[in-house]
Amino acid sequence: MKKHHDLGLSKLLLGDGIVIYKVEEKDDEVVLFAKSTSFMCLCPECGKPSVTQCSTYERTLQDIPIHFKVSSARVNLYKYKCENKDCSKKVFCERLSFAKRYQRRTDEVNTLLLSVSINESHKGASTTLRNIGVKTSNSSIGRLWDKMQTFEDTSKIHFIGVDDVALLTNNEYATVIYDMETHDLIALLPGRDGQSLREWLKEHPNIVAIARDRDSAYAKVINEFCPEAVQIADRFHLFQNLSSHIWEAMKKTIPESFVFKDGKITTQLIKKMPVLQVPLDSPALLELKAYDNSVPLDEFGQEVVYDNKKRDLDSKQYKEQAKNRKAKQQKIIEIQADFQQLDCSEKTTAEALNILAEKFDTGITTVRKYLKMTEKDIEAMSRPINYKKRTTLMDDYLNIIYKMLRDNISAPLIFSYILTLGYDKSYNTLSNYICLIAKNNFNKQIHQSFAFKWVDPPNINRLNRSDLREFITSRKGTGEEIKEELFLGAVKNYPVLLEFEAMYEEFHRILMGNQRNELDEFIEIYSEGYISGFVKQMKKDIEPIKNSISFEESSGFVEGGNHKFKLIKRICYGRMSLKNLFKKCWFAFKADGDYFKLSEMINQSFNRAS
Repeated sequence: MKKHHDLGLSKLLLGDGIVIYKVEEKDDEVVLFAKSTSFMCLCPECGKPSVTQCSTYERTLQDIPIHFKVSSARVNLYKYKCENKDCSKKVFCERLSFAKRYQRRTDEVNTLLLSVSINESHKGASTTLRNIGVKTSNSSIGRLWDKMQTFEDTSKIHFIGVDDVALLTNNEYATVIYDMETHDLIALLPGRDGQSLREWLKEHPNIVAIARDRDSAYAKVINEFCPEAVQIADRFHLFQNLSSHIWEAMKKTIPESFVFKDGKITTQLIKKMPVLQVPLDSPALLELKAYDNSVPLDEFGQEVVYDNKKRDLDSKQYKEQAKNRKAKQQKIIEIQADFQQLDCSEKTTAEALNILAEKFDTGITTVRKYLKMTEKDIEAMSRPINYKKRTTLMDDYLNIIYKMLRDNISAPLIFSYILTLGYDKSYNTLSNYICLIAKNNFNKQIHQSFAFKWVDPPNINRLNRSDLREFITSRKGTGEEIKEELFLGAVKNYPVLLEFEAMYEEFHRILMGNQRNELDEFIEIYSEGYISGFVKQMKKDIEPIKNSISFEESSGFVEGGNHKFKLIKRICYGRMSLKNLFKKCWFAFKADGDYFKLSEMINQSFNRAS
């Protein structure tokens, strides 16, 4: 028997019982040649040890990449005869500790594939893995995921969070359930009408506390099957609902916008001023040669016909027109081909035209016109018809714009140059035409507001109604000192703003505090007035709302879990079934835990599958 020299890499790379005796390195691949050192093996059927070797065979397995090169192991193994005469298995193969039966990849590679694909789509994961030296495809990763199973006993869970999430854009929803203690996703149920939640609660009678939003369908099911459970309302949606009611009240009482002049509200109409990127007295403008509005000519002195019309070729209308033109082109080609095949010596031209007109369901005059068209005429049909443009105020400047763009002069310089020629019309119109001609003729994408921006004159500030609401409900962002000064200026004319601010701050203080009885006082004070509808809604769900005040637990983990769920859903491009989407999310949530071991999950799943 030939003896192989151990390179000392065996235990490190493949484990015990295997000797690596040769390594071949190619341009993009590393091959490990190995041999089994075992001379005894247990029969997988009866468990009796056997030392009778009858033959050898070679297994080629993809291994973890080495220096971003594809790595493979070619392992020579033995086949044994079972020494138990009563055993049904006469010959069996030696098993590997680092790969299951029939696998073409080692367990470490499978772990790597699943680890990368937990937070990526199968396509994205396969691309990433190929870049680091793992040969795989999105289909292979998908088959691995099909074998994976979730292992968790949820029957003893006591604290959960419930919410609804959108699956696709066609109003398809699902119900998500999270573990309040670990924040893991434990269930993904179809629909949000409460039916699937009802069945889930029947199988989980030990629920003690539930954090939920204020959906009436969930509340009804929970009250029916978990009447003793503590329900905790979602604070986020409470603040959102109050903000919506304040906004509706502000629409009725506060103007849409304010203009402040020297710190005081004014009713004077004050227009914004344009600020040019290239001032009219810039030296760059003086260096430009004189451009006129004469017809542009090419290098041979021929007139250049350019496109200055706005067309959205991606719109539904233009796409339909392009489709019709293509069909018409094909029809003309077929008519000309059929005419060539007709034997006009036996048939007159008029008879041939009649035959073609009847076959293609068109008029004789149209057929005659189609037959006269050349290949160039047919090819020209691929482009939209360039109809004559009506007269506009920009006609005196269009040729100038084209010639300056052809000379690679920057758009801001063109804009300012046109102004020096006496243009005093709409700045936006001029900006639009420069962008349009650049796109249609030179394939240049120019941002519309490239040459100017509108600013308020000095000592002028503007404040929108939405700015006031943001100041009342969040006070986040930059320039808060200026906003507060303007807010106080608006209060002088509209004192009701102080009332909106007081009710929001009072509710925020109560909900984020620990005195649940103060909520009754709030309801009594504001049961009539601007937010009476909000107060009426709270009365219907008052106990869960009070629980959100007195309990340390909140539904914040539910909203956080939803954000993570939506991220994974978008990564999967909406192509997964509900079952596979839950499996993907379950592993993604578990992977953040300190005690998560993917290799153990793989072994359990593959052993169960086999």
